[in-house]
Amino acid sequence: MLHIGRCIEGIVQCGDGITASVNEKRRGAIVSNHTSTHLLNHALRAVLGDDIQQRGSLVDTDKLRFDFSHAHAMTDGQLDRVEQLVNEAIENDVIVDALEVPLELAQSIYGVRAVFGERYPDPVRVVSIGVPVQELLNDPTNEDWYECSVEFCGGTHLERCKSAGHFVVLHEQALASGVRRILAVTGVEAKAAHEAGISLLQHIDDANQLEDQQLCDAYDECSRLVDELSISQSVKHVAKANLKKLLGR
Repeated sequence: MLHIGRCIEGIVQCGDGITASVNEKRRGAIVSNHTSTHLLNHALRAVLGDDIQQRGSLVDTDKLRFDFSHAHAMTDGQLDRVEQLVNEAIENDVIVDALEVPLELAQSIYGVRAVFGERYPDPVRVVSIGVPVQELLNDPTNEDWYECSVEFCGGTHLERCKSAGHFVVLHEQALASGVRRILAVTGVEAKAAHEAGISLLQHIDDANQLEDQQLCDAYDECSRLVDELSISQSVKHVAKANLKKLLGR
């Protein structure tokens, strides 16, 4: 195992004893985003079809980013369904399991996902969300495995999905021709985005009861919040549509 670090104080020499410890808060955010990235990949396939292929990803402490092949912008309905599928796995506290498996056997698992063009080691680490890996290996051609998230991955993950807390898609946009990008958050950030979206829609709805200058002030404030708040992209679109109706009163 190799650790790379920076010496902040003193001198480190060959043969010195080192005690390494994990930043639990930082690691917790990363594993939440990483497992949710796998759930997102699986949900995209369920909503958009088998042609969806991963083209890249970033797992950070405060967000996850996922690039995938798709020719068109996703509709709000599709984004809502993807969010729903990921959050269902979180709410149902689905298990996450990992095991190193001979590459040829791993490739025979029905519905397994791998990054296009990536070269994998033998054995390869299989991460399964929904079914223990050994159960997959006992019957690799079982078509039921299509309903699970099964990927080749060497990264760190949650033990159960509930620890991710919540999942919200902030943006879906074009990255290149035929490639889309999703930016999403989990945990505290996702719950805050969810609650902020509900509050904003309520604020706009309440503005319908106002008149004259109060209505104008409320419209200006809600318009500012739509641009400033970190909320679900689909909720943002609903908020803008409702503001347009408010302006037309």
